[in-house]
Amino acid sequence: MADISLPAVASRRILIRLLVNSQFLTELVLKHPDYLRRLTESRRLAEVRSRDEFLTDLRLAACEAESDAIDAIRRTQRWELLRIAACDCFGLMDLRRITLQLSLLADATIQAVLEVATEGVARSVSGSGVPLTVVALGKLGGEELNYSSDIDLLFLSDSPDAGTLKIAQQLVRELGRMTGEGFLYRVDMRLRPWGRSGPWWRTSPPTENTWKRTLPRGKLQSWSRPGSSPGPVGRRPSVG
Repeated sequence: MADISLPAVASRRILIRLLVNSQFLTELVLKHPDYLRRLTESRRLAEVRSRDEFLTDLRLAACEAESDAIDAIRRTQRWELLRIAACDCFGLMDLRRITLQLSLLADATIQAVLEVATEGVARSVSGSGVPLTVVALGKLGGEELNYSSDIDLLFLSDSPDAGTLKIAQQLVRELGRMTGEGFLYRVDMRLRPWGRSGPWWRTSPPTENTWKRTLPRGKLQSWSRPGSSPGPVGRRPSVG
């Protein structure tokens, strides 16, 4: 991969215009001035990262956090959002790569938060060993996420117990919780195949016909909590 740094593709005037024209980027850089330095010095700004690469950095941030692991995850996710947005503004990635990077970042972030939530619940609730799978629908499921997209989730578990229920609730809460670092994602639980008024849970995977009726694009994304893997984490089943 060729080295691409911000000074090589944009003048200082363009950088200032980027900050002025984007409230989100302006606030982010003002809160974390080191992000601007990282942008201007990065030699791998336009790197197309994999889900595992995002997840490795998010896990490392959570492990190294002195207090709030979720806030550490937020800071890492914010830096990656800024990097992707800069590539978007400077034409370093096309639209497909931008939406793919945003989707893979969200994918990895959900997995990282799920792991933190599982660890926290395990310390306070006994009997939380029931397998849990989190499934993304909509734009995230189809890897078409944009900067302002909600994420649509549902949960699959054979027999959810108190611990499993608490993990799911904690995951949704932490993804949407507003702190000094902002929030990660707005979570929408209404795009469930059995209707908005139905439960968050399904005790068995919906049939192929159910997915076809409710999800015309037929694309899913799934995660498993640590230690319980009904299928490969990150699998994207296609129903045609």
